[in-house]
Amino acid sequence: MYLKWVSGNGGSIFFSKPGLRDFVESRIYEGVICRDIDIMDDNNHLLVSLVTAEDSFYLDKLRLSENLVKDLNSMGIQAMVSWIHKEEEGELEEPSFLEKPLFWGVVGTSLSAVLAMGIVSTLTCLMVGGAFYGLAVFMGSDSGKNIKESIYSLIKEILD
Repeated sequence: MYLKWVSGNGGSIFFSKPGLRDFVESRIYEGVICRDIDIMDDNNHLLVSLVTAEDSFYLDKLRLSENLVKDLNSMGIQAMVSWIHKEEEGELEEPSFLEKPLFWGVVGTSLSAVLAMGIVSTLTCLMVGGAFYGLAVFMGSDSGKNIKESIYSLIKEILD
């Protein structure tokens, strides 16, 4: 993906977002992740978003930010660095099954289906839904994508 940086009478200048990310990641230390790079439209500044652990030292972040801005400025790019703090991954707990809205949506839908259609019709619908879900998961895999491409080329051949 390319980011439009400057536009003028002579044309436009675009940056390669993956190239900029590689450049930034080559200058950051272990434990810091480059989350995003974007152009702020109002003043053509590059905004670099970095993610670090909550317990990282302020002076380390300040030094890294200053060095990164200095390196980008030497290339003629005005930059700003924003920091995002994340909790340690061990501290993040997945909500229990009963706390997920999707679970309660499925329970409510299943109960209303049983009351409206009966058990046999509800089980038939669930089996058909499961089959379509399995088909969708398979079609998203590499094997499924190959089959999709074969079907598309066959249809295109028939139409031509």
